[in-house]
Amino acid sequence: MEPLPEEDAKKELLQRVASANYIPGSARERYAEALYREYVSKLNENGWIKDC
Repeated sequence: MEPLPEEDAKKELLQRVASANYIPGSARERYAEALYREYVSKLNENGWIKDC
């Protein structure tokens, strides 16, 4: 399984989180960025990707 491309990952992560949590429209972009940073961090931690 390969990691999702950045924009796909942001969209998917935000969709999953927003299904159970209210995220104001004005904060969605920043929230997606933060979720993506955590996604990449976990992928690095688990050895899925390197040099990100």
